[in-house]
Amino acid sequence: MDYGPERLLPYLEFHPAKGEEWHRAQVRCACGETSFSVAYSGRVLKSILGRISLFQQDDSAAAVYARCSRCGQEMMLFHSIADSSPPPPDGETGNERLQSQLCPKCGNSLWRIQMEFEYPSDDDDPLPRLQWERISLKCACCGYLAKNYLDLEIE
Repeated sequence: MDYGPERLLPYLEFHPAKGEEWHRAQVRCACGETSFSVAYSGRVLKSILGRISLFQQDDSAAAVYARCSRCGQEMMLFHSIADSSPPPPDGETGNERLQSQLCPKCGNSLWRIQMEFEYPSDDDDPLPRLQWERISLKCACCGYLAKNYLDLEIE
Protein backbone atom coordinates (compact mmCIF):
# COMPACT_ATOMS: atom_id res chain seq x y z
CA MET A 1 0.00 0.00 0.00
CA ASP A 2 1.26 3.48 -0.86
CA TYR A 3 0.91 6.05 1.90
CA GLY A 4 0.15 9.69 1.28
CA PRO A 5 -2.38 11.41 -0.97
CA GLU A 6 -2.26 9.84 -4.43
CA ARG A 7 -1.44 13.12 -6.18
CA LEU A 8 1.81 13.31 -4.17
CA LEU A 9 3.10 9.75 -4.59
CA PRO A 10 5.39 10.59 -7.57
CA TYR A 11 7.08 13.25 -5.40
CA LEU A 12 7.50 11.32 -2.15
CA GLU A 13 10.60 9.34 -1.26
CA PHE A 14 9.58 7.27 1.76
CA HIS A 15 11.95 6.52 4.63
CA PRO A 16 11.58 4.12 7.55
CA ALA A 17 9.68 5.56 10.50
CA LYS A 18 9.11 4.36 14.04
CA GLY A 19 6.01 2.23 14.37
CA GLU A 20 3.62 1.03 11.73
CA GLU A 21 1.19 3.94 11.81
CA TRP A 22 3.49 6.85 10.80
CA HIS A 23 5.02 7.10 7.34
CA ARG A 24 7.76 9.67 6.65
CA ALA A 25 8.79 10.94 3.21
CA GLN A 26 11.15 13.48 1.69
CA VAL A 27 9.62 15.59 -1.11
CA ARG A 28 11.60 15.23 -4.35
CA CYS A 29 10.60 16.68 -7.71
CA ALA A 30 10.41 14.42 -10.77
CA CYS A 31 13.57 16.19 -12.01
CA GLY A 32 15.42 15.05 -8.86
CA GLU A 33 15.57 18.43 -7.08
CA THR A 34 14.90 18.62 -3.34
CA SER A 35 14.80 22.43 -2.88
CA PHE A 36 11.47 24.20 -3.24
CA SER A 37 9.93 27.61 -2.74
CA VAL A 38 6.89 27.29 -0.49
CA ALA A 39 3.66 29.28 -0.74
CA TYR A 40 0.85 29.06 1.77
CA SER A 41 -2.67 30.17 2.46
CA GLY A 42 -3.64 30.64 6.07
CA ARG A 43 -1.94 32.29 9.00
CA VAL A 44 1.67 31.70 10.05
CA LEU A 45 2.36 32.33 13.71
CA LYS A 46 5.78 32.57 15.34
CA SER A 47 6.23 31.34 18.91
CA ILE A 48 8.41 33.12 21.49
CA LEU A 49 10.99 30.40 20.80
CA GLY A 50 11.08 31.34 17.10
CA ARG A 51 9.12 28.34 15.80
CA ILE A 52 6.75 29.02 12.90
CA SER A 53 3.50 27.13 12.31
CA LEU A 54 0.70 27.38 9.77
CA PHE A 55 -2.93 27.56 10.87
CA GLN A 56 -6.25 27.88 9.09
CA GLN A 57 -7.54 31.44 9.20
CA ASP A 58 -11.25 32.11 9.72
CA ASP A 59 -13.33 30.19 7.18
CA SER A 60 -10.71 30.22 4.44
CA ALA A 61 -8.74 27.13 3.48
CA ALA A 62 -5.27 26.34 4.74
CA ALA A 63 -2.99 25.27 1.91
CA VAL A 64 0.70 24.58 1.23
CA TYR A 65 2.18 24.55 -2.27
CA ALA A 66 5.76 23.83 -3.35
CA ARG A 67 7.52 24.94 -6.54
CA CYS A 68 10.68 23.17 -7.68
CA SER A 69 13.70 25.47 -7.74
CA ARG A 70 15.11 23.70 -10.81
CA CYS A 71 12.24 23.02 -13.23
CA GLY A 72 9.39 25.10 -11.77
CA GLN A 73 7.02 22.14 -11.29
CA GLU A 74 4.34 23.11 -8.75
CA MET A 75 2.63 20.67 -6.41
CA MET A 76 -0.12 21.00 -3.85
CA LEU A 77 1.26 19.46 -0.64
CA PHE A 78 -1.83 20.11 1.43
CA HIS A 79 -5.19 21.78 0.99
CA SER A 80 -7.77 21.68 3.76
CA ILE A 81 -10.63 21.36 1.25
CA ALA A 82 -9.05 18.89 -1.21
CA ASP A 83 -7.65 16.73 1.60
CA SER A 84 -10.84 16.71 3.66
CA SER A 85 -12.85 13.57 4.01
CA PRO A 86 -14.80 13.24 1.82
CA PRO A 87 -13.22 15.57 -0.75
CA PRO A 88 -15.48 18.08 -2.49
CA PRO A 89 -17.37 16.50 -5.42
CA ASP A 90 -16.35 19.13 -7.96
CA GLY A 91 -12.64 19.04 -7.09
CA GLU A 92 -12.64 22.81 -6.50
CA THR A 93 -10.13 24.00 -3.96
CA GLY A 94 -10.97 27.69 -4.04
CA ASN A 95 -9.02 30.80 -4.91
CA GLU A 96 -6.75 31.38 -1.95
CA ARG A 97 -4.34 34.26 -1.80
CA LEU A 98 -0.95 32.61 -1.49
CA GLN A 99 2.02 34.11 0.32
CA SER A 100 5.67 33.06 0.06
CA GLN A 101 7.16 31.41 3.13
CA LEU A 102 10.55 32.96 3.85
CA CYS A 103 12.99 31.64 6.42
CA PRO A 104 12.54 33.70 9.61
CA LYS A 105 16.26 33.35 10.35
CA CYS A 106 17.96 34.27 7.05
CA GLY A 107 15.16 35.39 4.70
CA ASN A 108 15.89 32.65 2.15
CA SER A 109 12.96 31.31 0.13
CA LEU A 110 14.21 27.75 -0.58
CA TRP A 111 13.24 24.82 1.62
CA ARG A 112 13.71 21.07 1.86
CA ILE A 113 10.38 19.47 2.74
CA GLN A 114 9.56 16.41 4.81
CA MET A 115 6.05 15.02 5.14
CA GLU A 116 4.60 12.56 7.63
CA PHE A 117 1.31 10.68 7.35
CA GLU A 118 -0.46 8.75 10.09
CA TYR A 119 -2.62 5.77 9.22
CA PRO A 120 -3.79 4.35 12.55
CA SER A 121 -4.85 0.72 12.56
CA ASP A 122 -8.52 0.11 13.18
CA ASP A 123 -9.81 -3.40 13.69
CA ASP A 124 -13.22 -2.40 12.30
CA ASP A 125 -11.79 -0.98 9.06
CA PRO A 126 -9.45 -3.23 7.04
CA LEU A 127 -8.23 -0.31 4.89
CA PRO A 128 -6.28 2.28 6.89
CA ARG A 129 -7.40 5.91 6.45
CA LEU A 130 -5.20 8.97 6.60
CA GLN A 131 -5.81 10.61 9.97
CA TRP A 132 -2.92 13.02 10.49
CA GLU A 133 -0.58 14.94 8.20
CA ARG A 134 2.55 16.88 9.08
CA ILE A 135 4.82 19.03 6.95
CA SER A 136 8.23 20.14 8.20
CA LEU A 137 10.45 22.66 6.39
CA LYS A 138 14.23 22.99 6.57
CA CYS A 139 15.87 26.10 5.12
CA ALA A 140 18.16 25.13 2.24
CA CYS A 141 20.49 28.02 3.14
CA CYS A 142 20.92 28.23 6.94
CA GLY A 143 19.34 24.96 8.11
CA TYR A 144 16.55 26.59 10.20
CA LEU A 145 14.02 23.84 10.95
CA ALA A 146 10.30 24.56 11.01
CA LYS A 147 9.38 21.19 12.52
CA ASN A 148 5.70 20.40 12.08
CA TYR A 149 5.10 23.64 10.19
CA LEU A 150 1.72 22.11 9.36
CA ASP A 151 0.37 19.61 11.90
CA LEU A 152 -3.26 18.71 11.23
CA GLU A 153 -5.69 15.95 11.96
CA ILE A 154 -7.62 15.04 8.81
CA GLU A 155 -11.34 14.84 9.48
